[in-house]
Amino acid sequence: MLRATHPNLVRLEGESYRQRLQQRTRELDIEARVVFLDQFVDQRTLIHFISMSDVYVLADGRGILVPFEDPAALGIEITALLTDHARRQGLQKAAYAYSRSMIWQRVASLRH
Repeated sequence: MLRATHPNLVRLEGESYRQRLQQRTRELDIEARVVFLDQFVDQRTLIHFISMSDVYVLADGRGILVPFEDPAALGIEITALLTDHARRQGLQKAAYAYSRSMIWQRVASLRH
């Protein structure tokens, strides 16, 4: 989890959501494979972490959304992506194409 907890969620629940996720990683014995970085990061750091990810979830034809706090649905979608190369490749291409408008060179050129 690479972000600070959303302020609205902190206001409602404190850090209980993050704590539940951390507890779950301990229960599953995957602590060494999950990073909880409680801060917003710059683009370079974000790209570094994303490039290390096995699965990165998006929406609007660029990924798949699952219901909040539904690990079964998440597992189903991850399994489907990992076993369907054509679907995964299509999502990757759509995400790449969408992100082209946000690369630093493009953003910097808009300032002039």
